[in-house]
Amino acid sequence: MYPSFGPFWRTLVACFLFGYHFETQAAATITFSQVGNDVQASLTGTLSLAGVTADGGGITPNARVRGGGLGANVVLGPPTNTAATSYSPISGPQSIGCSTNTIDASSGSAGPNGPFGINMSGNRLIVPVGFVSGSNVSASATWTGASISSLGLTSGTYVYTWGVESLTIIIPGPGGCQSATAIPTLSERTVWMLGLMVISMIGWHFHRERSY
Repeated sequence: MYPSFGPFWRTLVACFLFGYHFETQAAATITFSQVGNDVQASLTGTLSLAGVTADGGGITPNARVRGGGLGANVVLGPPTNTAATSYSPISGPQSIGCSTNTIDASSGSAGPNGPFGINMSGNRLIVPVGFVSGSNVSASATWTGASISSLGLTSGTYVYTWGVESLTIIIPGPGGCQSATAIPTLSERTVWMLGLMVISMIGWHFHRERSY
């Protein structure tokens, strides 16, 4: 005899499938690593601009990092000032360390032709001028003669979200700020999943009440 799946279970499965669709949307990751006497960071993945709005042209950031102060600021790409566009709003941790100083990278590169990163002093995403939403992203930066500690970064995983998109920053230990902690945040897709599960459970409850 085959099991019978009622409306509740069918709805629950639909919620998980819906959540899986959200989870498989494009996402990008910036990974810091200690390589000998240098710190390297690389960006890989895909980024969508759905859910954010261009709020500024004419910015010319260089590759840099700042753990805290005015807000986390991580930019990968050319070490010289390069034209970029900022988009907002994005949400996520305001700090990824305790350093209040912006530390320029020694070298770096990006494709296509510009910097990528975040600046939480304005809750902004930074992309090259003319960047096409949904495109693959790649960028890197190197801080010669530096360590994760000297950059004032705290080890952890930090997630920045907008719409159904996300950018994750991964910093290995040991970091330079022992008291700071990466605080997990709920992405919009997670909220959608939880909301749909609650709605399905309420619907199942009323279905049972009407059945008696």
